[in-house]
Amino acid sequence: MAPPAPLPNLADALLALIDLSSDAMLLKDLDGRYLYVNAMGRAILGDKADAAIGREPAEVFGTEMGRLAYETDQAVITQGTPVAYDMETPDATGRLRAYSVTKSLYRGPDGEPAGLLCILREISHRRDAENNLQKSESRFKRLLEATFEGMALHENGVILEANEGLARILGVPLDELIGMNVIALAIPEHREVILQHIRSGYDRPYEVEGLRPDGSRFHVELLAQPYFHQGRWLRVAAFREITERKRLEATLKEQNEKLKELDRLKNGFISSVSHELRTPLASIMGYSEFLEDEVSGSLNPDQQAFVRQISEGARRLQLLVDDLLDFARFDSGSFRIYPREADLAEKVLEIVDSLQPLACEAGLRLEARHPGEALPLGFDPERIGQVLMNLLGNAIKFTPRGGMVEVRILPGPEEVRIEVQDSGIGIADANLPMLFQKFFQIDPSTTREKGGAGLGLSISKALIEAHGGRIGVESDLGSGSTFWFTLPLSAPAFQL
Repeated sequence: MAPPAPLPNLADALLALIDLSSDAMLLKDLDGRYLYVNAMGRAILGDKADAAIGREPAEVFGTEMGRLAYETDQAVITQGTPVAYDMETPDATGRLRAYSVTKSLYRGPDGEPAGLLCILREISHRRDAENNLQKSESRFKRLLEATFEGMALHENGVILEANEGLARILGVPLDELIGMNVIALAIPEHREVILQHIRSGYDRPYEVEGLRPDGSRFHVELLAQPYFHQGRWLRVAAFREITERKRLEATLKEQNEKLKELDRLKNGFISSVSHELRTPLASIMGYSEFLEDEVSGSLNPDQQAFVRQISEGARRLQLLVDDLLDFARFDSGSFRIYPREADLAEKVLEIVDSLQPLACEAGLRLEARHPGEALPLGFDPERIGQVLMNLLGNAIKFTPRGGMVEVRILPGPEEVRIEVQDSGIGIADANLPMLFQKFFQIDPSTTREKGGAGLGLSISKALIEAHGGRIGVESDLGSGSTFWFTLPLSAPAFQL
């Protein structure tokens, strides 16, 4: 067996091991002079590493650094225990770097102190991270204080961090708020809800009512999210005070109830007045017919003209009363339609024929275009007739003499489309979206002259939609209008 290899010089082996360290290591004698600098130390000190051997720190690094080195050396020698501290010093390139320094005694073969071992571990990255964290926390705190919302970091309701916004909402000084259980500020009936949301990790907004120490009540919208911090799960919560919003909501609700009551009274009044008008109106219309038929004797031309005016006024008043009654029924929910199978084409032609005298009197040509065959459909003939009378009546009313009104029946695969086109005054684009609103009138002065309360189109819309159809208008100002509506071929689910 070959003899064992001789052991290397122990001191040389230790120095080689020290050179492998990622920390800078420096050996000093008890007088503070440098004896050895390892590879990492030489990398840090650069040219100063060789110049330092046999010299004191003050000679190499200046007075301030020399003073710090001397004071810490003496502390280690006097106390006989290691000393640790942080320091900053320029590296070989002049860049300022941070180090964690540990100094301890090393002893000679006789066990007596022989010198000092200095270990420098660079902490520049850690220091930068700490500084960045502090800056980030500072920015975050400034943002928290700038918001009107209350913010809190809590554990099962116990506040660990909070901002002034939360202190303002809860009516508790910030220094007293830390450590307080915020659940205690909620009214009793809401506390269990908050606890359940905390336990379940509920992460959607919800409303809570609280009670401040001064006795005033407040409402907040609360939103919380889980947050893992220092090895445990906490909750980050945002509190938005909505006390004023809740007050406004309550006020609006109260006002809305009052408006509903006023609306109910209005509908009752309209319905009552309309019904009361029917009796004298029927009497006026009946007696005017007697006069027109000269039942009680002949009339001279002036008297006949007066009777025609009475009859026309009564007819217009009758239409207005009917519209008001329909309006009241729609609003009260008591309106009904009575659909049955009937011929839609026949109904359209019937309405057109009935309005021919009115069109002739207005100096207009009224025509109907239809497919020439029956169109059996499920609808309420009386109410669809009412819609046609309304659309055709408006077309005749607002078309100048010499113009034309045309009704078209256009069957499709799923619905029938009825169009009423006129060559009248047309409608401005700005007014089109409002045409089917209740009581809307483009020009009230014109409407007063020609009659109408602005209810016909809104009632027509409700009737068509109750049949499962659609209604609309296309128009160019000065070039006429086309009002249209559709009715489904299949039996609809009637809404009224």
